[in-house]
Amino acid sequence: MFFIKASVKDRIEQISFAITEPEETFLAKLDRYLIDRAYKLVDISDSTGVTYEGLVAPSWFMAIFLTSLAAGGFLCLGLVLNYIFSSSLFLGLAVLAPLAGLFYWKKSERLEQIIFVTKEQANGKIFILTGHRDELKILETNLKIQPIEVD
Repeated sequence: MFFIKASVKDRIEQISFAITEPEETFLAKLDRYLIDRAYKLVDISDSTGVTYEGLVAPSWFMAIFLTSLAAGGFLCLGLVLNYIFSSSLFLGLAVLAPLAGLFYWKKSERLEQIIFVTKEQANGKIFILTGHRDELKILETNLKIQPIEVD
């Protein structure tokens, strides 16, 4: 049950980094990358930064995987209850497994944001990205940015 519930949980994180290339070049590359990933520019503000928004679609693989996982769990629970109460009716719990896939399918489609902020520090500009953990990891790899620790 924990894994099924965790499959739809928001995992928003923040990374800070400095760039080695010219700022305009990096910003154009970031914009092009996010647009290619089906994000749209929705807001530019001095106080909140630049906000991109994209729709996260549910995954067929994940829905089938969670349904299979739930079927295995319900089958095991049914076997234990069958052993304790000597009734094979409990094996029918496995028919509830598609509810796990349905739960995931309905809850996982959502709008996701990536927010980009620039801050001045004593040693130069620091760029801060806020977004879903998995999206930020892919972005780090594709744009070859190195996260730094900020005090």
